[in-house]
Amino acid sequence: MYTSFRSWKSAASRLKAGLILSSGFVLHQKMIKEEASYSHCHRDLFKTNLISKNFFSSMFPNYSLKCHALSQKQREVLMKTPTDVYVWGNGQQVEMSFDYSNFFPKKLRNFSEKDSPQIIIAKFGEFHEAYLDKEGKIHICKKHRLASMKLKEVDDTYRDDMKQLEIKNRKIMDMTFTRNRLFVLTNKKEVYVWKINFELPEGREDDDIFNSDINEFLTSIELTPVHIKELINIEEIASGTDHFIARDSDGTVWAMGDDTFGQCGQATAGRPEIPPFKERRIGKPVKVLLPSKAASISSGFRHCFAINESGELYGWGYNNQQQLSHSEEFAHEVSQKHVIFEPLKITRDLESKRVVKADGGKDFSIIVTKDRKDVQEVFATGNNLRGQLGINRISHLQDIERIEDASGFVDHLKRAPLTISNLSCGRRHSILTFDYGAFFIWGDNEKGQLGNKKRQFCESPYPVGKFEEKHNVLNVEADFDNCAVIVERLPDKIKDKDDEDKKSKRSKSKRQAKKIQDIPQPIVKELPPPSLTQRIKDRRQELEKMKKNQESLRKRDEEGDIEEKEETQEKKE
Repeated sequence: MYTSFRSWKSAASRLKAGLILSSGFVLHQKMIKEEASYSHCHRDLFKTNLISKNFFSSMFPNYSLKCHALSQKQREVLMKTPTDVYVWGNGQQVEMSFDYSNFFPKKLRNFSEKDSPQIIIAKFGEFHEAYLDKEGKIHICKKHRLASMKLKEVDDTYRDDMKQLEIKNRKIMDMTFTRNRLFVLTNKKEVYVWKINFELPEGREDDDIFNSDINEFLTSIELTPVHIKELINIEEIASGTDHFIARDSDGTVWAMGDDTFGQCGQATAGRPEIPPFKERRIGKPVKVLLPSKAASISSGFRHCFAINESGELYGWGYNNQQQLSHSEEFAHEVSQKHVIFEPLKITRDLESKRVVKADGGKDFSIIVTKDRKDVQEVFATGNNLRGQLGINRISHLQDIERIEDASGFVDHLKRAPLTISNLSCGRRHSILTFDYGAFFIWGDNEKGQLGNKKRQFCESPYPVGKFEEKHNVLNVEADFDNCAVIVERLPDKIKDKDDEDKKSKRSKSKRQAKKIQDIPQPIVKELPPPSLTQRIKDRRQELEKMKKNQESLRKRDEEGDIEEKEETQEKKE
């Protein structure tokens, strides 16, 4: 059992000077009350949540974070900007030691060359990782496992099994994984799906399938995608472990796949709401029974969300850990609700607030709201044994609660609230980004999901340190036990005359130092050490000299005493 990583309480002095954020930004708290005491817990430090936009631009004019959602405008920026991809997570411990020095973001060389594909979206499935370029083509490979220590025989920065997927006369705009499917959305607002086949190696029995590690499976992707003709004019897609949902231009939500826990949002129809559950699958898209049109959709592992045009949040699916709130129904003495078969409005602590974003992991959910003054707050609900709720403590089950360390940020100069530009949840960890550079991550870290060279989970959002160089972050993604960040590729450094002069001076001084080292030094012949008899003889001579000196000193003292006596007698006479 790994202990939690309480980075805030142990860094009060660092908070006094500001918190270092991604791309070198500094997030200052209480900038107006400079005389405030910083010796209290970090919960008190975040009460004002004041950030200066001008402070960012003055400190770092050439580097700013652009972590907006992948809207049409952001897509245009990605299409014009050369990008690099950093990935981390899905790690494993290779030795029984506490060395996790290899758990940090890795820059993929597949997409870092001059003529390499320009990536705009990264996604992770249970078996694969996929990257979508600006040409609408997918580059997919088996999911890489990151060793806790650097291994010479393993290159973590290159994927040698990368394959390309594309649809003729179509451009892929978005993609999402289920356990054994890859769904894509095209520029024609159509949905296609690739099937993922997986099986155990030869010699392994089918009974071993539940006792085998996921990386032992042999996987393959069918080259020909299938067009789901029932889905027309689709604007948005999302998926969970084994279900798929889509939203069309009319605001209707469609679902298909596993419906064992109500993931497809159909009526109860006498189905039990507590275990055991009977397996149920839906092969063709069906309408989700929402009371109003949906403006956006999202999905956790086995639960789903829909936000309508009024900012109301509806959820359905598995609720065994209160990931859909409704704690009263969950713990009801007579009719407990461990599943929600049709969309149910989530209202606890969200009254008078407009929900703008929502996402879910395996057994938890994160919700972003906006009040009447456009100040954004972040809430969490569900399981919290690995700190995935970010509420600065550990708990088993937790209904909706405000994440203090990620809520209420305001620009104190313009008195304008800061906007949360991106929210993404993995299995038990989350990433949240602000439009002025703040880049927070928290939750489970057993497989290096936080990318901080540790395995301790963090129960409170903390700012991610900058990458190897200062980058403009364009897009982020958290899936399963992985994370990915797409950044703007920095141009090569331009050599100026001063740099060349300094370089020539350094090389000249090195040559002179080498010449001095090459000058032959005079050879000094070492004399053999004296023998024992010679040393005894020398010692005797020293002793005789000492005796003579002592005798001479004694004689001088006696003569001096005689002279003093004579002088005293003369004075008396």
